Amino acid sequence: MRFRLAALLALLVLGALAPAAQAKPLLGFADQKPSMFSDPRFLDLGLKHARVNVPWDVLQEPTTLANLDAWMIGATIARVTPLLTIDRSRRAGMQSRNPTAGTIYAQVRKWRQRWPGQVTQVSSWNEGNINKRPELVAQWYRAILRACPGCLVMGADVVDRGNAGSWARRLVKAARREPKAWGLHNYIDANTFTTKNTTAFLKAVKGEVWLTETGGVLSRKSSFVKFKGKGPSHASRATSYTLKTLAKVDTRRIKRIYLYSWSTAPNDKTWDSGVIGPDGRERPALRQVRCYLGACGAKRPYVPLPVPAAGDDAQPTGP
Repeated sequence: MRFRLAALLALLVLGALAPAAQAKPLLGFADQKPSMFSDPRFLDLGLKHARVNVPWDVLQEPTTLANLDAWMIGATIARVTPLLTIDRSRRAGMQSRNPTAGTIYAQVRKWRQRWPGQVTQVSSWNEGNINKRPELVAQWYRAILRACPGCLVMGADVVDRGNAGSWARRLVKAARREPKAWGLHNYIDANTFTTKNTTAFLKAVKGEVWLTETGGVLSRKSSFVKFKGKGPSHASRATSYTLKTLAKVDTRRIKRIYLYSWSTAPNDKTWDSGVIGPDGRERPALRQVRCYLGACGAKRPYVPLPVPAAGDDAQPTGP
């Protein structure tokens, strides 16, 4: 009897642990275009997370603000939780200007009033290790913590360059606290089929690491790093590698993946990583997304609408 009871208890424990062992990162998309939320192919996926870059002075730029308002409305209708990543200004003559910590504090407070209930996840700066001092970003990070109590505030989003880990450690030292999470844009690992940079960054920081921009890239104007291919087939393989390999580098800490991007607008010439092309047709990488979600065979018949709008689309400045 004791043996049977012990065996039964062991089975119950294993059953309780099984879901945790099989857990994998939640999936979302990073895309600036509100049209994503009205695309039936996106809605079919049942995703509940999306990322958007927000210029720090967006409230002073009417065109970008109108696009962001539409994006927020779309996210609400689709029941998607936004991750807001603060980024440089889009206004002429303001692109290189750094806001003060007080300005960031005031802006985030106003965002919470404008989009109530939607400003709950904020990253302090986009790709900060390219051209921002970590000590400055640390000031913005602490300002957001004060402006958004109860929010998940990420230290920053970084590109998977060699300085990502050391840059993040300097931010922690300046902020005098460890952020709960970081954003990593690991395009290099995804498109060269390695785990080197992702693993190195995980070793360099504490807390969760969200892959806030990642996936297969079809083409790009920059050639800072040579990828292992280009075109739809390469992008599909790189997306598969992201979801099957990079996602498993550390499932305890990699909790979220945001593929960039959902669609490529017809006028995008510098970067193309959309799972939907400029003609509105889906690409092979979308099947990798469906397979990750357990719906490999759920392809929708092609419909010509909605074609991605040109809109306000912040292009990656990484590798």
